Amino acid sequence: MAAGSASGIRLRDLERSDLESVLELVRPEVPELVLEPDDLRANLFEDPGADRGTHLAAEEGCRLAGVACGVLRGGPGGTGHLKLLVVEPSRRRRGTGSLLHDELVRRLAGRGAARVATDGAAPVYLLPGLPERAAGGRRFLERRGYRAVEERASLTADLRGLDLETGPLEARLGPGFAVRRAAPADRDLLDREVAGLFSSDWAFEAVASLRRARPGVHLALHEGRLAGFAAAGVWARNAFGPMGTAPAFEGRGIGEILLKRCLRDLRDAGQRTATIAWIGPEEFYRRKAGAETTLRYVVMERPCA
Repeated sequence: MAAGSASGIRLRDLERSDLESVLELVRPEVPELVLEPDDLRANLFEDPGADRGTHLAAEEGCRLAGVACGVLRGGPGGTGHLKLLVVEPSRRRRGTGSLLHDELVRRLAGRGAARVATDGAAPVYLLPGLPERAAGGRRFLERRGYRAVEERASLTADLRGLDLETGPLEARLGPGFAVRRAAPADRDLLDREVAGLFSSDWAFEAVASLRRARPGVHLALHEGRLAGFAAAGVWARNAFGPMGTAPAFEGRGIGEILLKRCLRDLRDAGQRTATIAWIGPEEFYRRKAGAETTLRYVVMERPCA
């Protein structure tokens, strides 16, 4: 626990019991995501790099005035990610954000972080970076020595009226192929084969999706081996991704099948739109899901010292 320099503010460790109050602060700042307490708990407290000492709450009396959460990736010499920094509107421009930010960076540096970057803390993240719309947040960070190092984008797909039928597409895959929803028994297969074909980050997200009843993860298998996978609802109720097709099976329509299965899950769960986060092949999503590039982000970075 630490006393703050902002008038009437003290810092303490963020607790799981704070989640409802944190959610009230976060929801207006991330309108592209549909978040419930379970989503925020998974993102902040079930991150494999979660550290109680780098989850901070700013308190004014008995009221939560702001939150800052970070995580160190890569061990000593690695990157400290600023996953969340949000201040209650009435406390802005009164030093609360500075107090939270500076203490969090100090603690990340104490754990060996060589640099700190804005969000995008794969494999557990809310947004790919600082939203382009957050001009005030960008100025705040630039005054503290951050500079833009990368731009990223997410797409939005309107699920209403979208043709998400996959039966004929699946029938054309031919002998040896099976497409199905993953089950808890697929954990080892996902962990092993997604990591081997794509990345350990995607494997972590795919396995995390198994904790959800629906939406979840869908698999394309060829003679028992993974030909492709896609997940939805991992870190937010309306989020799609990650998705990948094994190089040996590209061009067979597997990506379209898996995408549509996941988007159908989201629509069946009551979502009107899907956020397709942190993507590369934008044209694929435009053609197959009518998605539009509506969300742009910037990654900002500075040394910890």
